[in-house]
Amino acid sequence: MLLSPYSIELALAMTRNGAVGDTRTQMDAVLHAGAGDQLDRSINALDQVLATRSGHRGSDSRNGDVSVSVANSLWGQRGFEFEQAFLSTLAADYGAGMNLVDYVGDAPGARRTIQPVGRRSHRRQDPRPAARRLRSTT
Repeated sequence: MLLSPYSIELALAMTRNGAVGDTRTQMDAVLHAGAGDQLDRSINALDQVLATRSGHRGSDSRNGDVSVSVANSLWGQRGFEFEQAFLSTLAADYGAGMNLVDYVGDAPGARRTIQPVGRRSHRRQDPRPAARRLRSTT
């Protein structure tokens, strides 16, 4: 598993699209994003380039198969109403949707639902006990 600066920026940029007011302004400042959708379009373009990087790579002296996969997703509270513009941006620029779980009524179930996603995304399993990866306050 690799937590790259790109992956962190991607997660924050996705979340930023659901923010308004001071929170949006602060997230824009942290991400060095201007007003509008330039950051979203730039991330979309970079993601498309990264998708072409998987395959056999190397030279005569060193080569092998490379798999580049970005596995960020958003998980929201079931029953909360998300703005359609936010969901549309997630779909159009990030190829993502909003996954829904019940953090409030079933936090253990939410953890069981979210944590296997990492294993399906080609990442190595996190060696930490599950209880330490996602807590009830997460």
